[in-house]
Parts: sequence; structure tokens; C-alpha cells
Amino acid sequence: MVIADDALPADTAWRLACEGTALLWRGDYQNARQLLSAIARRIDRKPLKLPAGADASTRFHLYRQAQAQRARTLGMLLVTLDAQYQLALRRAPEVAAACTAAWGAEGGACVVSLRELLGVVGAHQWRLKGVAVAALGARIHPHYGVFSPVRGEYVELVARAPLPADTALAVDVGTGSGAIALAIASELPAATVLGSDTSAGALEVAADNAERCGLRDRVRLVRDDLLGALVRKRAQVDIVVSNPPYIATTERGIMDRDVLEHEPHEALFAGHDGLDVIRRLLPQAQKVLVPGGLLLVEFGAAQGEAVRSLAAQHFERVAIAKDLAGHDRVLIARAAGRHEVLDAQPAVP
Repeated sequence: MVIADDALPADTAWRLACEGTALLWRGDYQNARQLLSAIARRIDRKPLKLPAGADASTRFHLYRQAQAQRARTLGMLLVTLDAQYQLALRRAPEVAAACTAAWGAEGGACVVSLRELLGVVGAHQWRLKGVAVAALGARIHPHYGVFSPVRGEYVELVARAPLPADTALAVDVGTGSGAIALAIASELPAATVLGSDTSAGALEVAADNAERCGLRDRVRLVRDDLLGALVRKRAQVDIVVSNPPYIATTERGIMDRDVLEHEPHEALFAGHDGLDVIRRLLPQAQKVLVPGGLLLVEFGAAQGEAVRSLAAQHFERVAIAKDLAGHDRVLIARAAGRHEVLDAQPAVP
């Protein structure tokens, strides 16, 4: 670790960061932000080189590896927070409220990466202002550390899927911020929507968002592991949707360090191939779905064929929808019974 200030050239900072040398900042806060941007530009000048003929899985792995290295390098620029989450830097903003929301009440002084701190501040602004979700026609208010699927194509794909108008009960497994559950409730005004999650914090966020959207009376929230309680009750469900963890544990070494340190690992990883949660979900969904019931599950960009094969063990009608980049992304399956046409590629924006 070296002490850095406004006199440090960007090229020198970039070289030191690439070598793994931490830079403890003692200069102007706004200059530190500019330096971080300068380091990022230097990293991004070097394009990712892919082997000729590399398959989708290899390309995805190399991309994730490059992103992880980028995150590690940018994470080398550090700042000090005192016991009250104050920055003793010139032109530093007030960050105590954001840090308290993310990390809890003040403790002792600590050192954090500037990149992480900017993420915490940005997340707090999201929480205060909310994020517009087009499919919902409203804003949700995500909290730091709670997954919020606001990525347009996934939310829109669910909203544009052939959701039966006579749906009585739909379930969003791993509801997180509640965005998907709320989108379904908005689309199907006669349906009850159940959002399940293992995280009490996520359920609090989902409840807050449901209240803000005026849907609290139709969106029920329960702490549960996948569909376990519904299976035990032999419930009958019309629609099951899920955006489960699907990162392979073998990718742990190339993950963004900030993500690993501040996100619960059970929300990220799903076994050696990233499919453990989906393996458990599929037979449970088969048990609770009514004849012709609809299942929508998101998965990783290189997992399409594996997910299709797993789903075919439990459902006769299986299709895969692609995202905007052309990657297999969402499983669409129907329980045996009715004979609706299964659209393999719902429209996405």
C-alpha cells in the first residue's frame, strides 16, 4: 500500500493498481473520482481477445474473468472513513446516511475502496428516488444488498409472456425487491401474487414497494425456500416465475471482490455448474402447477442447453427465449394438460 494524493499521475496509478498495489487516497475527493475514471479508461482501452472459434461458454467465462480483473484493479483506490462514516477529504460529500443504510450503525474507522463507496452512495440514491420499471408503470425502491431485477428485457419478457387472464395464483420465487411480483399483479388484476424469499430483508423491501404501488392487498409475501411450503400444502398455482442464483461456484475466483464481500453468497452461487437451485425448483414447480400452468425461469448466458435438458425431465413443452444480446436467457415451460401454443421467443424491447 502507498499513500496517494493529487500529485499522482493517472498512468502511475494505473500501473500500481494493475500490479496489485493499493493506493490510500489523501487528496481531494473529486480528484479521486476523476482518477478512478482515468484508470477505468486505461483498462478499457485494451480489448478482450477471444480465441478463434471459442464457444459461448468459453467467451462468457473469459468475459467474466476480464470483468473481475477490471473490478480488482479499480478496487485498489482506497479511502478512509472515520467512526461516524465521515470522509476527511477536501470537497468530500456527506456519505454517512448511505453508509448506515448499507452497513448499519457506525463502528470503528475503516478503509474501503472508492469504487465500493460510490456504489453504496448510488444505491442509497436509488432507494430514495426509486427506479422506474416500465412493465410495472411505477417506481420501485431497491435497498443495498437486495437484488432488483430492473434489467429491461427480463422484466418485459415476464410482462409480455402469455399470462392467462384467469390466473388465480402466481408465485415469484426469490422475489427480492418484489419488482416481478408487482409487475404480474399489475398485469393480472384478478390474481393473487405470492412472493417468496429466504431473506427477511428482501421481504421487507418487497413489502415496502408493494405498499408504494398500492398492491399490498394482492401481493402476499412469505419467507420460504423455493416452493417448499406450497408443495407441502399441495397448493395449485397457475404461474411460477423465478430469477434464481445461477453462478457456478467454480467462478468464485473471478467474481468482483466487492460483490463477494457484500452480497450473501446464497443469492449468487448455485453449485459447481450454477444449476443446483434450478434442479430443485423444476420438480417443485411440476408438483404445484395446474394443468397448462406456466413456468418462467431466468438462467445464465451459457446454460441454455443444460436448462432445456433438465426441464424436459419434468415438462413436455419447453422453450428457451433469448435476451437482447442473442443469448439463451429464460426457460418457458408448461405443465401437462392444456394445449396452448408455447411461444419460444416472446417479444422483448
